Amino acid sequence: MISRFLSGDAWRPEPRSVGIVGYLSAVSLTKRPGAIAVSVLCLVALCVPAVARADGPLCPVPPGAAPALGEASVARRLEFLQRHLDDDGRRANTWGLGWLYGYTGLALVGTTLAGVQGTVGSAGEAVDNLIAAGASLVGTGFVLVTWLPVGADARALDALLATHQEPCAVLARAEQMLLRDADAEATGQRWYVHALALGFSIGISAVLGFGLGHWRNAVIGMVGGVALSEVQIATQPTGAQDARQRYIAGALGGDTRSALWTLSPMAGPSMGGVVLHGVL
Repeated sequence: MISRFLSGDAWRPEPRSVGIVGYLSAVSLTKRPGAIAVSVLCLVALCVPAVARADGPLCPVPPGAAPALGEASVARRLEFLQRHLDDDGRRANTWGLGWLYGYTGLALVGTTLAGVQGTVGSAGEAVDNLIAAGASLVGTGFVLVTWLPVGADARALDALLATHQEPCAVLARAEQMLLRDADAEATGQRWYVHALALGFSIGISAVLGFGLGHWRNAVIGMVGGVALSEVQIATQPTGAQDARQRYIAGALGGDTRSALWTLSPMAGPSMGGVVLHGVL
């Protein structure tokens, strides 16, 4: 895709053939060996820049980037950005969907159990399960609100490469996407995210314990809620952060793909736990 993008109308190398042919035609009239040698040197001097630009022009670099990045061609830089956004986008979507389905499943199970217990069991247990179901729905909403943008940016970059825009402008857009995605991943693991998850679990447990006097379920909910939140935060993909660090340093080669393993909650009619997802 990168080669097709650079071969489009957005960027074409300056033609050199007219100057070379004209120069050689003039030299051929002189019939002098020395002039022929000079013509060979000039031919090399004119051809080398064209070959060097065969994979695109050199473009400006983001602030703070290493000089090595500025020496890399636009084709190499775009290929790095596209590959890493695509890879991290798949991982982020798998991670997000796992937690989305997990929390939604827990909410459905909690609601179902509350209905059954309200009919044939304990009214107190039914209330506890409804509160747990509500907490799971909050988790579902949190996943949706904080959905990592790298997957959408990867698709946007693929669509952008299908156009015929100026390569350096497209590269600048791709760099902005990488920086934004890296910031989003870093935000998802900051201290206040841990504090928010802890505070939410404490609040739910306080309602169960102090409000309803159901201390056993309050303790279980506290421990389970904190553990689930920490696993979610710890398994969040960080590929865009790693790619940004390498890109700014100009280290565009030597990629080694690794599998991503992440956990998400799982719930069913007769079982509950966590499920392990893997992305190669």
